[in-house]
Amino acid sequence: MTASNGVTDVLIIGAGPSGLAAALWFAQLQIAFRIIDKRSDQPRIGQADGLNPKTMEIFESWGIHDQITRLWEPATHETLWYRGLDGKLVRTDRYLNQPPAGVRWTHGTLQQGTVEEIMKKRIYEIAGLTVEYHTTLCELDIDSAQLNAPGAYPCTARVQQQHNGSTVPQTIRAKYVIGADGGKSMTRQLLDIGMDGEKGASIWGVMDFAGSSDFPDFGATSIIRSDIDGSVDFVRREEGLVRMYVELNKGPEIKHLRREDITPELIIQRCQYLIRPYRLEVRRWVWWSAFTATQKLSSALSKFNRVFLVGDAVHTHSPVTGMGMNTSIQDSYNLAWKLAGVIKGHLNPNTLTTYDTERGNVAKQLLQADQTTLELFDTKFGHETPSLLERADELRLFLAGRAIRYTHTLLTSPSTQGVGCFRPGECLPELSITNHATGRPVHLHNAMKSNGAWCMIAFAGDASSATQMGRIHKLAKQLAELRDATFGVMETLLVHCAKWETVDLSDFPSLFLPSDSITGRDYTKIFIDERSVYDEVGVDPDNGGLVLVRPDRYIAWTGGLENVGDLRSYLTVVFSRSL
Repeated sequence: MTASNGVTDVLIIGAGPSGLAAALWFAQLQIAFRIIDKRSDQPRIGQADGLNPKTMEIFESWGIHDQITRLWEPATHETLWYRGLDGKLVRTDRYLNQPPAGVRWTHGTLQQGTVEEIMKKRIYEIAGLTVEYHTTLCELDIDSAQLNAPGAYPCTARVQQQHNGSTVPQTIRAKYVIGADGGKSMTRQLLDIGMDGEKGASIWGVMDFAGSSDFPDFGATSIIRSDIDGSVDFVRREEGLVRMYVELNKGPEIKHLRREDITPELIIQRCQYLIRPYRLEVRRWVWWSAFTATQKLSSALSKFNRVFLVGDAVHTHSPVTGMGMNTSIQDSYNLAWKLAGVIKGHLNPNTLTTYDTERGNVAKQLLQADQTTLELFDTKFGHETPSLLERADELRLFLAGRAIRYTHTLLTSPSTQGVGCFRPGECLPELSITNHATGRPVHLHNAMKSNGAWCMIAFAGDASSATQMGRIHKLAKQLAELRDATFGVMETLLVHCAKWETVDLSDFPSLFLPSDSITGRDYTKIFIDERSVYDEVGVDPDNGGLVLVRPDRYIAWTGGLENVGDLRSYLTVVFSRSL
């Protein structure tokens, strides 16, 4: 996976969350890459800290979730406070932060620099590669004559690396380039792609600190709204830290505040005023910043399907929703497996066009979520419009990563036959099933490997029925043919709802019980669900159904057990060969 002579499959520019996510995904998928960053290799402080359930699913698939959860602070409960025109500060709501249906992980916080260090360590463990720091992108050219040439390296990047006080120029040729270099992306500028949006009016201060307060809900995630003074958001952090977001320029005495006037002392003073009559003592602060609430979106996410933008290079917004790092990581999670499939010659190169459509729509949702959050802060309590309340409900699902649906792309097939609640373009829900051989409970996501493979889940119904078992054997023969035709990158799982004692493993076809001379029989493909999951997702146990899941855990296609012909037609378009 090492790159030499200035040639690599993918050049990643920027080693923040989105760039490292792409690098880690490529390391898992055994794709050659280089990752450069103009900054030093000093650990970051401050910046993003929110982790949502979808991001935790991704981390779990990469095997780094344990390192995250040993350090993070889960957001288990939240409170809402309000100061009205009478000047009184009262609690209006408090609730457990329960994940929505189909979601297992909760929200949590962990400082961005720590998350980055965990990802870098994992990249090195897998691929033996490190970030090339002190390396600045200067020029980027795309040779249009090589765009469609198999195996070509049409992208040429000229970079400068600072080494022992000297500037060393390098030329790197790549098949693809990912611009993960932030809101002031040089990659985006060199591609002549603009950012559209407007600067907002509200100014916020943000600070990570250690301290104490007699505010009753200081130990929870707490949002304080005010009609006249501005808002405060307290978020618990790891290692006893607290993050506060403080609206600085709401109120007659401070509305003309300028960004350059903001100091740590001003942020603390303003927070102390906004939570009166309660007191706040800041013993030490470790990081602070200020921002103007601004939403901007790049006018394009790629150029010639050879250079792609991810993360803040695509979308900039206020940090109050805690979605910046999450969306950035998920951009790369969407893109990298597609690039890997095309580089390996498995996927139709046209599948790369789906990145713009899928993640462009998510970027728009992100900016709308940010705008909704700021509107909620600025709206008088009890005077929210029905439209705003509806958007607030949608916001909760979006923050959990469950309001995203990829539609109208090459990779999202119109459903031939609906299978319960499974819908193409939606994320596969988290379901609890039981391994047939061991009786061990398993989460469905954990039953799938994070190796770039597609996964066909066969909800096979009541396998104790001779008729149903006959359908299963016929299905297995057809799926085996498709697996071989799709370069062996389609794995199969079977979930049946017969009682365990009524069917033996030996009754199932070998597709679901593979074996080899080294590891022996694989018992991780057949699972039992005695109706609870079937009821939960609405699958008819008499008919069953098929659910094809993409490598990024989004549903690609659904159909009946006899709809393999339609599945073949779908896969013929996606993969680079006739099936």
